Amino acid sequence: MKTASLTSGALLALALTGTAINVGAAATDVADIVLYNAKITTMDPRHPTASAIAIKNDMIIGVGSSQELQPLVGAGTKSYDVGGRTIIPGLIDSHIHVRDLGFEQYYAVNLLESARSIADVTAALKQRLQKLQAEGKLGGWHYPTTGQTGPWLFGL
Repeated sequence: MKTASLTSGALLALALTGTAINVGAAATDVADIVLYNAKITTMDPRHPTASAIAIKNDMIIGVGSSQELQPLVGAGTKSYDVGGRTIIPGLIDSHIHVRDLGFEQYYAVNLLESARSIADVTAALKQRLQKLQAEGKLGGWHYPTTGQTGPWLFGL
């Protein structure tokens, strides 16, 4: 098994791809990449941890020990000793701030039904901003480190 090294950024990129786990590769499958000497959290209650993972065409084709995945290693497989680093299933963070959901509903402008051009978008935003300003509810931004402030949207 030939080995190479991965930077932590490359390892993170591989670990966070969000690919589905497809354990049970076909007998003819050969992995493109095998990561071994890892602490892998599988989220499978029957096999909660593993030490190696095999990947082919951006799909996980095997999870287990280095010995269990050896049949998936071929001449072209790149194998990486990850030095005991932890690998977790892909996490997809939609970056929602729950406190902002109400604000978004109140301040949102529905452009799906009426906006057909940039002029339509600009007009809808201007109309919404004017209404918020008339209600005294138009906010802005403020940088506490510099003291700078400004409107939500420039040029409207």
